[in-house]
Amino acid sequence: MLHCCDTWHFLAGKGQVLPNLPKEPATWAAIASMDHELLRPLREKFGAVVLTYGFAGPELVKAILARATIEKPANISPRGDQHAGHELNSWGNRICKRDGIAVDLKVPRQNSLQVAKWVQDENLPFDRIYLYDDERPFHMSWHPQPIGQVIQMWVTKTGRLMPRVVVRGRSSAHGTG
Repeated sequence: MLHCCDTWHFLAGKGQVLPNLPKEPATWAAIASMDHELLRPLREKFGAVVLTYGFAGPELVKAILARATIEKPANISPRGDQHAGHELNSWGNRICKRDGIAVDLKVPRQNSLQVAKWVQDENLPFDRIYLYDDERPFHMSWHPQPIGQVIQMWVTKTGRLMPRVVVRGRSSAHGTG
C-alpha cells in the first residue's frame, strides 16, 4: 500500500527511493482497517490482489505530478480521492477532507467490473468505488462510515474523464452510517 504505484517503482528503479510513509496515526489506522475490512476478504476470495496505487504522501504526489506529460496526465486528485489518508499539508491542514484511505487495485485474470460487483454484492464496507473499464484497476476507498457509492468514469469525446454515479450508496453500512 505504501510502495505500489508506477511512479514509485520507476524512481526506485533509478535509485531514488521515496519513503512514502504516513506521519499521522489516523492514516495508519485507516490503512489497517482497509486491509482488514476490504483487502483481506478480496484476497480470501480471489487470491492475489495487486495494488496499483495506495497511500500517496506529499513527496509521492509531487513526483507523480512532475512525471506527468501531455500524453499521460496525472489522473490524481489529492484533495478528494482519499489516497492521502489523514495527512496534513505544510500549513497543517488535512490534504483530503474525507476520512479514510483509498487504493487502486486489480485482481489478476479477473474482470475489474466483476470484482467491484462482488465487493458490492458481499456488502463489504467500502466508501466509494470508481470504475473505469473491465481491464483497468478500480479505485476503492474505506471510511469509518462508508456510503457505498459507485461511480463510473466515462471518457468524453475530448478524452476527459467524467464521473457518473451509478449506485447512490446506502443509508447504513454495517450499522455505521
